[in-house]
Amino acid sequence: MTLNYSNKLLLILFVWLISTYPAQVVSAEDAFSKHHWIFAKEHLDQSSIQAVKGPAGEILGETFFAPGKQFSAIVLDGESNSIMISEQSTQVNLPTKQITAEAWVFINQDLEWGGIIGAVSDNGKDESGWILGYRNQHFYFGLATQDKQQLTYLTAKSEFELEKWYHVVGAYDGNVHQLFVNGQLAASDSSRSGAIFYPSTDTFYEIGAFHDSNEYFRLSGMLHEVSVSSHIMNQKQIAARYRAKLNKLPGKAIKPKKYHLAHSPYACYEPNGDVTLCWQTEIASPSIIRYGEPGQIDQVVNQARPQHKHRVTLTGLTPNQIYEYQISVRRNGQELQSHKHLFDTTFNHRPRPVPDELSPFGTNSTAKYYADAAKNILSKTGITKGYCIVYGIGEGQLAYELAKQSELIIVGVDTDADKVASVRQKMYAAKVYGTRITVRHVKSLEALPFTRDFANLIVSDDFITHGKLVGSPRETFRLLRPEGGTLFLGQPAANSKPIKKLDLHQWFKQTGLTFSLNEDKTGLWGTGKRDVVAGAGEWTHQYGDPGNASFGGETLGGISRASDLEVQWIGFPGADFGIDRQVRLSAPLAVNGRLFHQGMNRIIALDSYNGAFLWLLEIADLRRTNIPRDAANWCADQQNLFVAVNGECWVLNAYTGERMRVLQLPDHSRHQSHDWGYIANAGDMIFGSSVKRGSIYTDYWGRERWFDGTGSPGDGTDKVCSDDLFAYDKQTGQKAWNYQNGVILNTSIAVGDGRVYFVESRHPKVKTLVHGDARFLSAKDRRRGKTNGVAKEKLWLDQYMVALDARTGKKLWERPIDTTDGLVTFYLVYSDHKIVISASGGGEYHVYAFDAKNGEQQWHSIAPWSRNNHGAHAQHPAVVAGKVYQVPHVYDLESGSMVSNNMMGGNISRRCGNYVATEKSLIYRGNNLLSMWDMKNEQVSDWYRLRSSCWLSTIPAAGMLLSPEGGGGCSCGAWMETSLGFAPRVPIAKQNKN
Repeated sequence: MTLNYSNKLLLILFVWLISTYPAQVVSAEDAFSKHHWIFAKEHLDQSSIQAVKGPAGEILGETFFAPGKQFSAIVLDGESNSIMISEQSTQVNLPTKQITAEAWVFINQDLEWGGIIGAVSDNGKDESGWILGYRNQHFYFGLATQDKQQLTYLTAKSEFELEKWYHVVGAYDGNVHQLFVNGQLAASDSSRSGAIFYPSTDTFYEIGAFHDSNEYFRLSGMLHEVSVSSHIMNQKQIAARYRAKLNKLPGKAIKPKKYHLAHSPYACYEPNGDVTLCWQTEIASPSIIRYGEPGQIDQVVNQARPQHKHRVTLTGLTPNQIYEYQISVRRNGQELQSHKHLFDTTFNHRPRPVPDELSPFGTNSTAKYYADAAKNILSKTGITKGYCIVYGIGEGQLAYELAKQSELIIVGVDTDADKVASVRQKMYAAKVYGTRITVRHVKSLEALPFTRDFANLIVSDDFITHGKLVGSPRETFRLLRPEGGTLFLGQPAANSKPIKKLDLHQWFKQTGLTFSLNEDKTGLWGTGKRDVVAGAGEWTHQYGDPGNASFGGETLGGISRASDLEVQWIGFPGADFGIDRQVRLSAPLAVNGRLFHQGMNRIIALDSYNGAFLWLLEIADLRRTNIPRDAANWCADQQNLFVAVNGECWVLNAYTGERMRVLQLPDHSRHQSHDWGYIANAGDMIFGSSVKRGSIYTDYWGRERWFDGTGSPGDGTDKVCSDDLFAYDKQTGQKAWNYQNGVILNTSIAVGDGRVYFVESRHPKVKTLVHGDARFLSAKDRRRGKTNGVAKEKLWLDQYMVALDARTGKKLWERPIDTTDGLVTFYLVYSDHKIVISASGGGEYHVYAFDAKNGEQQWHSIAPWSRNNHGAHAQHPAVVAGKVYQVPHVYDLESGSMVSNNMMGGNISRRCGNYVATEKSLIYRGNNLLSMWDMKNEQVSDWYRLRSSCWLSTIPAAGMLLSPEGGGGCSCGAWMETSLGFAPRVPIAKQNKN
């Protein structure tokens, strides 16, 4: 490496600086550095770190400095912290011909691709920029130059130690590429030359992360100083700079322990745009809420009165804005802070309230008449959300009052064009037209121009006012959604034109609805309801039912081709609601006409038949990823949604989202060491398990979080296991039983026909796993933070399959089993009095069938993987009508004989997601589109531009195919990132008739 005359003069100046200035000033060569940052409190300006030279950096996440003997350092948590210099690398005057990148770094946890500072892009053919970083406990300096236009990662041969300070320097002078560690040359390369080759478009210039367009890996540890220069130092100067701060930096940094609330906080949205935060503390305490835009928590709400259950409503929030909040509790004169959490007002889809002051109807007796009528309708039907049709709009007063007193979206219809125009003008003046109320002029009320099966409620203004029965009785049946869609017709007692009860009875009789008439002091009212569609299924658990069959009983009216389905509704959520498709979240659920879907620490509830918004909760600690190696974190029944959050099961009202009850882990000794793992419900029982805290997968960013490994240590295939299994009574909330023996594979737990089945390992080393160490790994792997499962080599020893009585927990039978090691996946399914185990590993699927009465093995079959990536090697089986569907084969459940080797038409090479079953078809992600496979004729049909998640986000239920958005972030094609509901082209009404 050679130095020109100007560089020599700069070095002379640098030597002079060393001899005349204090150590803090000479910590970098500011004489010729472009950018230089020292991480100390004196350089902090709110959420920004001011540079000694060059641009300031925005500190993302929480800010915490560790003090040292002479110098301090910023602490980074590896999850939410990094320092963003610029999202536009072209705007920060980066070195172009030669570069020196220098850092003092302390690393707590290793990464496959860790970054210290860089402006890099490493995506397929796009290799450009530079980065100083580390991988597999080796430092590197990655660089792309004009001559080769691809990245070379110059890597140190020696491993570094975790939790120790290092001085790392990467240098390139136009010809020689070098890496120095602690003042010593660690690697050198002379195979490249020319200027630095930067990305053609902007990339991120960031400290403490490897960050490009599709990867974001953050540093866990500390940084004291970082600099970037256009000039070169020799080894002697680098060694001097290393010695200048040796042993003067902070020791191991421990962030202040965060205060853990008794229950995870959650946010719910109000119709007026406010957000209500709810949480609970172990003892009655005053609280402080700080909130604001991320990094600028500058608004404060004081809750002075001590209490256990806390509820604070935040007002004046900006729409479509992410907010960060933190809860502080006063205890013994100290202020204890929780972790920071987020909510996003973009997802407040609640219908806005009707403004009182703009009513076009005044406050006379007629207004009261309609207000009382609307109140009576809402009270007696219990329907306050979704879509309401008003037959015969009248003056618009019933529509207005229904909108005012509920969250219904009102659609009025009338044959009188002048009347329609008048009502539109009134509603426009009241600022509700188009958002809460719309009015359609129609030629006839006998057949309305609306899709079928969508209305939650049908009423009539003309009937209330004039006793006039309008429209066709059968048309109301067509328009009402199944599973509780309600026709409510009647008159208040004071009506001057009463209808005869017999006439009303005869009219309702023609509707085909289940109906009743009621006459009381409020008037005469008739109520008709749509029943459940014949052949409609439910999706109450991750794989359809608690037996994990990937089938919820759905017939879809007997159809088995994509072209036999049509769009019933289209709407939210979109891709911004969730996490990138790759992380394999819990599947949506659908039961009792409601659809539930998870996103980034949030749950949304929709109407299955029309997509109407019901409620949304942002739950701080909800997230669970990599479901192929774990159990889902929720399930549902007709009235409730059961959600596992930390060590609890939240029982939510399925219609409102209100938290009705919280169940704790039954073993109190595990409240601080375990979380709620498996969750299911059947009959009047809720089932759960305890997993060691920290073993549940929650990571979601980066290539590794695709969880598409083949069974190597730390590749995301390690299984999450439980230390016990228990049950609660739904009605009383009392513990029914608790089973403890071996270590239970969460993916093997199934419930059916009054029994609970599972596989557990009783190997002594597996049973004695200690808190925080969730599997057996080498010390090196443990240092790298790979702690999300149980070691493959021990887990498959001393295995037992067990059957318990679901109500009492009594052991009915147990059998030792010896399956192939499920290195990639291990699933258990119960269906039709059989237990099916699918174990994937070593290039093969092994499928076993057992008699559920006693656990005797009945058959075993082996099939090769079609490929070892894109999920083709991790598929969960479906069991339908006496057949087992496990790619690439279909087996007879009873005998194990192969029924077909042409499953999904052989179209299984790029699957990513898992398939689900209807009575006559499989629905799955085919080659970059959503596909349907006819079980009988083995033909494939497709929906183009539709894409499910990388696991399971499209489900058949409620007589429909429901596909809430789960494919966001996919790079495989141009997808419609929206939510959809499909219905058979054959009307559901005719399905009932047939």
